[in-house]
Amino acid sequence: MLEYAALFFIWFIFVPITIMLISNNSSKIGFYHISKLSESIPILNTIYSYPEITPNDRVESFFDKYIEVAASNCRLSAPFIFAFYSIVITTKLSNTIDVKNGMILSFTLTIIVLILMRFLSNPTVHFFKPILLSLITQPNQTEKRRLENYVIKDHKERIISFFFAFFGAAILVSLILVSYDMLSGTSSTITSFLQLTQSPDIGSLFVQILPIYVIILLVLTFFCEIIFKTSFNKILFHFLH
Repeated sequence: MLEYAALFFIWFIFVPITIMLISNNSSKIGFYHISKLSESIPILNTIYSYPEITPNDRVESFFDKYIEVAASNCRLSAPFIFAFYSIVITTKLSNTIDVKNGMILSFTLTIIVLILMRFLSNPTVHFFKPILLSLITQPNQTEKRRLENYVIKDHKERIISFFFAFFGAAILVSLILVSYDMLSGTSSTITSFLQLTQSPDIGSLFVQILPIYVIILLVLTFFCEIIFKTSFNKILFHFLH
């Protein structure tokens, strides 16, 4: 009976919350907001055929922007680390050394992926520019801007969807294995995953890695936002009204 209660919690509470968390925060990472102090709003009116954008629209200070992105990165860290770690322990786990290496690899890949998501979903005219933009030859400027905006929007959605689908699938597969173990009475998947907390050495490693991970993530996020700030006039924007 306890197993069915656990399965109910996993699939009707944990899964929806996790999916929404990944979706909402991935969307925030994939959208670049304008900074109040150093970036000129009127420029956008000459690029995209949208209603006039006032100085108070969609703007925030650099610090607010950094906090928002850093918070989203931190919130995404747990499910991403879980996804990477679950892939490792269900495919390559054979001993304690594998668990340690899997943990280190999971933290490292999570940082890399979070930074890549930010850069890939916010292309500039020189980096990660969608190739379809170079194929737009519409002479009418209004129509050309509309097509460019569509390409940029589609590019952002495709990048975010790619990462969302990968991590969502990894988490769901792991939970399916856990559910099977619960119903069948086996404990291979659960036991391997719980080694993270059962082994004193692994628990100590986790405590050591976590603060280092947070510091590196926050520093890299800061430099990422600095790069975006200095590349403002080269970022390919898309605004939703």
